[in-house]
Amino acid sequence: MLRNTLIALLTLALGTGARSAESSTAVAEAPASAGTSPPLRQWRPLKDGKDLRLQDFCFFEYQGKTLIASMMKDFCFQGITLARSQDLVHWDALGTALETRTAEDQSMVWAPHVVASEGGYYMFYTGVNTPASGQWCQRILVASSPTPDNPRSWKRRSDARFMVNGKAQDWFRPDHPGAVWTNNAWADCRDPMVMERGGTWHLFYTGRDQGSGICGVATAPSVLGPWTDRGVVLRVPDPTIPESCFVLGDPEVGFVMVFNHAAGGGGSSVARSRSLLPAGGQPPFDGIEALDRSTSPGLKGWAHEFLPRGGKDVLAAYLTGYFITFEKARLIKAGQGWTVAPLVTK
Repeated sequence: MLRNTLIALLTLALGTGARSAESSTAVAEAPASAGTSPPLRQWRPLKDGKDLRLQDFCFFEYQGKTLIASMMKDFCFQGITLARSQDLVHWDALGTALETRTAEDQSMVWAPHVVASEGGYYMFYTGVNTPASGQWCQRILVASSPTPDNPRSWKRRSDARFMVNGKAQDWFRPDHPGAVWTNNAWADCRDPMVMERGGTWHLFYTGRDQGSGICGVATAPSVLGPWTDRGVVLRVPDPTIPESCFVLGDPEVGFVMVFNHAAGGGGSSVARSRSLLPAGGQPPFDGIEALDRSTSPGLKGWAHEFLPRGGKDVLAAYLTGYFITFEKARLIKAGQGWTVAPLVTK
């Protein structure tokens, strides 16, 4: 998705300059489809009278409000845009985080994912530099903030620890047998999603192995590490790649992964597993099917994010076009296993 949709970005950045996207404001409540779901809640910010065009994002709760941290398709060289809402309808644009950058993210920042731990907030995100024209080398970095609604409070953590080639460093790239990654050309390592399970932190990421696109996983005893790559949890054949992977626990102590099946067929897909780790060197997630056809009615959109609401209920958010829509949803068991479906109201 990112490779196909962002190819013109560097040219745009050179021609546009570092204008701030912080003037974006919020908007709209779309009507509900009759007899299906509640009214959709959206954030569709504008810049200079046009859609700002959001891409991979996350949302989380802070002091009773919902915060969004999002990549900006045309302005990801500037930073990560933040917004806040009390009701998912009316939004305050808060500004741009991560405007000050380092060698590993000097060109662009993509795909933030924020988690809370020990009183602080941690943003895992994709840092991109450009070793040659059109060659986007991707790494996963960590920033933190005590007050996540303040864009200037977000600072990269130099004390994050990732084990690579047996040595600790402050950024992540794939480090398992068969992984494909280089620091002098295009390299896939993006779309972090982080969750804690049973006292262990899990970092899911998009990457490539020889002959396949993958979702890999690293684990750590704490949010800052030390992180160790544990290998592949989902594999799809070239030229496809699983992007924006989000993992939820299902009611039967298994797991559901929703992801973009990009480049070779498109659309969002769902896969299932009984484990978060490879078993015998084999990826545990399988049973892949199109998300919007896994149940009827199906969940729309792409780059899905979810917030558990208790029991089987979740709040879903996803991109439709290049803006964010929120919808109540629920984990249900369908023909091929657990999936996420819109919460139908009668």
